[in-house]
Amino acid sequence: MTEKLCTVCTIAAYPGYMLVGASADNGTLTWELDGSLTLSEIRDDTLLTLTLQADTPFFNLVSGRDEEPQIVEIMAPEGCEIWYTTDGNMPDVGNATYYDGPFTVSEDCMLIAVAAAPGVESSDPVAVSLRFPAE
Repeated sequence: MTEKLCTVCTIAAYPGYMLVGASADNGTLTWELDGSLTLSEIRDDTLLTLTLQADTPFFNLVSGRDEEPQIVEIMAPEGCEIWYTTDGNMPDVGNATYYDGPFTVSEDCMLIAVAAAPGVESSDPVAVSLRFPAE
């Protein structure tokens, strides 16, 4: 006979990541309003599988017009790589540009970025449109 390890355990993702899926081979899983997960009626041999997703990266600027070239900085959760495109295509690891620091944009473009980390799903994409007046 297997003994219960605990009657209720609450699981929350590390900051910068979201729980997007879970399964357990026994016990009861309940999603909470804050995005955490409660696992109840579990035993010490419970196998719990969690699926995490990286939070969406963000830019240090907003869409709009500007007379001057813009320096673009993209930030993402700790431990994530950032991949981006400037042509409006959806970025994915390997078919986009790896972000390794701020860069300058001086022509119209649609920037789209995602955050990715080993063992977690890539983030939802984030986009910003940059437009520069014709000279």
